Amino acid sequence: PAIAGVGNHVIVYTYTDPQTGCVNTCQFTINVHPLPVVNCPHEMTVYDTDPPFPLSGATPAGGEYSGKGVELGSFYPAYTGIGPQTVTYTYTDPNNCTNFCTFTIIVLEQIVPPEGYDFGDAPDEPYPTLLSSNGARHFIVPDLYLGQGVDPEPDGQPCPFALGDDQDGNDDEDGVRFLNSFVPGENVTVEVSVQGTGYLNAWFDWDADGSWGGPFEHTIVNQQVTTGIHHFNVNVPATAKTGFTFTRFRLTSQPGLSFQGPAPDGEVEDYRILINEPEEHKMHFPQYPDPAGWDVNFTYPQRIADDWMCSETGYVEDFHFWVSWKNDHVPDEFAVAFVVMIYSDIPADESPTGYSMPGEMLWARNFVPGEYTWEPAFEHPQGYFDPSTYAYNIWDHLHGYRIDITNFAQPFLQIEGTIYWLVVTAFVPDPPGGGPDTVVVTLDGIDPAIGPYELWTESGVVMNIQDHPGAGGSPASYGIDTDGVWLYPALLHADLGGLPGAVIGVEVDVYNGCEAGCTAAMLYQGTTIIDAAFNTTVGIDETLILSNTAGFVPDKLTISSFQGKVMEIRLLIETEPGYIIGWKTSLDHFNDVAVWQLSDPDIQWGMLTGPVMQDPLSLAFVITGSPAPLPPYLNLEVAPAEGGTVSPAGYYQPGTIVTVSATANEGYLFVNWSDAEGEEISSESAFDFTMPDEDVVLTANFVLNQFQIFKSTNLPMSGMFVIFDPRDYYEAGDVITIEAIPWDEGFMFLVWTGQIEYVDDQYSAMIDVTMPAADVYLTANFVNLSIPDSLAVSGLTITSGEQVCFEARKVITVNDLVIKGGAIVHLAAGEKIRILPHTYIEEGAQFRAYIDPLGVFCYYFDTVVASEEIILSIDEPVGLFRPGSFFKVYPNPTEGVFTLELETLEEGVSIRAEIFGLLGGRIYHDELPHQRLHTLDLTGHQPGLYIIRVTVGNKVGIERLIKR
Repeated sequence: PAIAGVGNHVIVYTYTDPQTGCVNTCQFTINVHPLPVVNCPHEMTVYDTDPPFPLSGATPAGGEYSGKGVELGSFYPAYTGIGPQTVTYTYTDPNNCTNFCTFTIIVLEQIVPPEGYDFGDAPDEPYPTLLSSNGARHFIVPDLYLGQGVDPEPDGQPCPFALGDDQDGNDDEDGVRFLNSFVPGENVTVEVSVQGTGYLNAWFDWDADGSWGGPFEHTIVNQQVTTGIHHFNVNVPATAKTGFTFTRFRLTSQPGLSFQGPAPDGEVEDYRILINEPEEHKMHFPQYPDPAGWDVNFTYPQRIADDWMCSETGYVEDFHFWVSWKNDHVPDEFAVAFVVMIYSDIPADESPTGYSMPGEMLWARNFVPGEYTWEPAFEHPQGYFDPSTYAYNIWDHLHGYRIDITNFAQPFLQIEGTIYWLVVTAFVPDPPGGGPDTVVVTLDGIDPAIGPYELWTESGVVMNIQDHPGAGGSPASYGIDTDGVWLYPALLHADLGGLPGAVIGVEVDVYNGCEAGCTAAMLYQGTTIIDAAFNTTVGIDETLILSNTAGFVPDKLTISSFQGKVMEIRLLIETEPGYIIGWKTSLDHFNDVAVWQLSDPDIQWGMLTGPVMQDPLSLAFVITGSPAPLPPYLNLEVAPAEGGTVSPAGYYQPGTIVTVSATANEGYLFVNWSDAEGEEISSESAFDFTMPDEDVVLTANFVLNQFQIFKSTNLPMSGMFVIFDPRDYYEAGDVITIEAIPWDEGFMFLVWTGQIEYVDDQYSAMIDVTMPAADVYLTANFVNLSIPDSLAVSGLTITSGEQVCFEARKVITVNDLVIKGGAIVHLAAGEKIRILPHTYIEEGAQFRAYIDPLGVFCYYFDTVVASEEIILSIDEPVGLFRPGSFFKVYPNPTEGVFTLELETLEEGVSIRAEIFGLLGGRIYHDELPHQRLHTLDLTGHQPGLYIIRVTVGNKVGIERLIKR
């Protein structure tokens, strides 16, 4: 069969008759079956003192175990002796085929160390925990364990919550932390704290069948670890059964451990875990509860909050969170109202606290009984924590509940990629709570006329003044002032029967005017003195402290003194138990910071940290909903990009009023807001914008806060400027002082023109310019004093091709003037032009008259040059000296070369000539020889009007020259 192999084999039998030689055949089939595949369990280690235990783990089931120490399927370590023992497992399948495998059981001599054994604490039967079930157990050695330490047990400590190993007050189940929740199909990060060097194995009962021997349940296999913190990613199978189940971790120096049996060293730790229902909604944010974690008080006015990031735009339609009642003190009806709020996020780098926190409230709803459902979620020892009082109890209650809030109107619209905060507080039924409280009895403003034994009430405490019992029957002697009661001697009596709880402590502020021991405070129940305190100082204030630690119910307090003053009494009372609800924390951490509300001195948020480990806490909640189309988007842009910042861009429902704002960066100024077409929609940096039903783009426009003042004169070489704050650029709002000064005595300042709205006085030569957010253009206008006040134009004929301008600072009178066709005549006067009869203008001629109060006059018109030689019929002949001038230029007009002639020449004076173009630019300047005649040349320059300025010694003169 071994050669033929598995399968049906046809065998042919052939026979030949020796007499006849005839041959015949027949055939038959042999079916060869495969041997069954038999697998043995892993190698085991036991001790010679261990009790018998059933052998299991071999497959297929139904075979037989044999070997030394094996009897009726059980192994008896005491019968085998010390050393390895081979056990054979034999299995016969239905085809009667038999196969076998072997495995080794190592029997060690039991040497019980002083430290003893460490056992597990998962529930025994089904799990192997007790010694009688061959439960996992480890010799305790000083240098190999999980967490902070290991303690011995005489046997396994089975517990429904896997906490039996901690019942002795030593919590050694501290080596493993699960950093997020168990959800089918998702990963869990397991944090393991190790002391020493060894091998780590872990088993998870994913199908909750009471065994760690199923497929994929040996999750961490022989991982070598050393001292420190180790993290493992554990995949929760998609087929994992939801609800509670158990896991076992074993650390030892030898690899190959099973989930049961002994180990020569190390530690075993068992844990109860919760596998949560997978979330079926398309969009959700889950932070599942830690069954054994803290429940944080959020009874009103306490508020706590945690944040989440939206993964998909849509409506928040469901809230799910987990709660419990302090001390399992649950009201008869779950009559609690939840206020659920959603806030924006203040990132850590923008928060005054240094961690992220809620910002602006965006949505809020109050859910009363009937608007939500609740159901028991788990039963497990759980902690309670109130961050406002820092009161906590590691094992406060057992029961937890899930709150489901669904199907409410007007859900909140969350936007993908946005961080929000869920803020919740709970209004619980009366009584409003329990715990310590302080009643302050102030002794200010008591009626001074109150007599002995006369009753009065302070802060709910009935009081009176009585005789001092040690005064020998003398009547009470006392005094009342604005801030206390003097006793000399007397006794102050306080009735405590009307307080809402039991007094557990008293503080009395006194002043002692007598020796130590003369002032006494005593707390009573009936005639029994619960506690007493006496003064120890003289002449100063002192606080007497009384305690009630034995559970008495005090009903009165007395303060007696021979010479002392009582100023204030503080009664610490334990109020009646009330209803306090807590929000359960989570193993999951979107953000490591949850917060709770502080109300003193101002309402703010404090970081929520665990009271024992001081680690950040997260809250357990699930937010679900359905996708929704994006609302219109408000897109805010900046031009130029570096000009400033804008806010708040985002998605907004149509009709929402959004206050948009723009802030200029340093060196820039805000100009306006414009739409996509560039049209201005607001000149205010912050304004209210109503969101339309479509996406919209708004642009905040900025400009550089750098502006210039551009200055000019109406006449070339007529004036100059003095700037008292010379800079290349100015900022909006700067005030700049400028003075316009005439070039010489031939000119006089008249007025400023241009953007005079930024000038304080346009008729003053010295002005203050207030800079706007723009450049400023100003012109200083000067009057040429060399132009005559009056001019008479008479008896002249202006021929074709001539271009003539007549100017006077005040009045021009025209009489008997003929202007031929093709001639151009301009008149420019400061006040009046008279045109008398006998003024003739032929066809084709041009004749224009202007009133020019700025004194520019003919400057504008000389820029036009005729193509033929101009005959200045009214001027002096070319080459003559003008009255008042000490030099002349000729020919004028010129083709380029011309002569500059000085009228006289003094010995030893310097001569300097300058030529300026039409726009005031200097095109020539030079020192001339000491002589009267000089030849200058404008060849190569543009035709037009030029100004020649000549300086001889202290004299300065100006003439106009026309280049053809």
